[in-house]
Formats: sequence, C-alpha cells, structure tokens
Amino acid sequence: MAKAGRMVCALGVICLSLAGCRTTGGYPGAFGFLAAGEGQVVAGSLDSVSASVQASLKGLGLAATVTQNAEAVRISSCTVTGKSFTVVLTRQKRDGREQTHVRIEWDSGSDSETHQKIMADVKVAK
Repeated sequence: MAKAGRMVCALGVICLSLAGCRTTGGYPGAFGFLAAGEGQVVAGSLDSVSASVQASLKGLGLAATVTQNAEAVRISSCTVTGKSFTVVLTRQKRDGREQTHVRIEWDSGSDSETHQKIMADVKVAK
C-alpha cells in the first residue's frame, strides 16, 4: 500500500511539472511558467513589456489604467465578467540585461482564461 502511495505522489509531481507548475526543486515547469501568482520573467525592458501587456488587454477588449514608478508598473483592468485584476511588472537586471517580472494579482476570484491569454502574450525569457 505504501508503495502505491509513493507511485501516486511521484505521478503527481510529474503531472505538475508537465503542466508548468513549480516543482519541489523550485524550477519552472515545462512551459516556463512559475506557480500561480508567481508570474514569469521575460526578456525586455519595463516599458516594452508594459506596452505589450497593454496591447494584449486592448486586444481582449479590456480597458487599462496604468500607474508607474522607477522600478514597477501596475496595469489595472477588469474582465468582461467584472473580475478586477492588476498586472504587476517589475524591472530586473540579470547578467547586464534588462528583464521584467510579470505577475497578475486578482482582487477577488480569478479568470483563468483571461490570465492565460495575457501571460501567453508575454514571451518567456530564456
């Protein structure tokens, strides 16, 4: 019985890894995404990624309100079903290259379809 439990656990870890969720080793899964809420890091400046996210939202027919400071941009919007969210972009430097961390914060209840569409429009950094 214990062996069957370990096999189920191992299968669960493999499925989570293939689904792109964060595994116990702390590495992004097969699709380059981190666990829900953690977002992804993309190659590109804060300004260019901000413009890309705003274009994605516009393409989805969603209005956006942008607030910015030196190191972060917050893009607030609302889905067609009324679910409010904020895309948070944070500047990061790695090996002399500028990258941007992207995550989505949902105010109350998420919309996985909208979440996936926005994140899919942002290319994962290599």
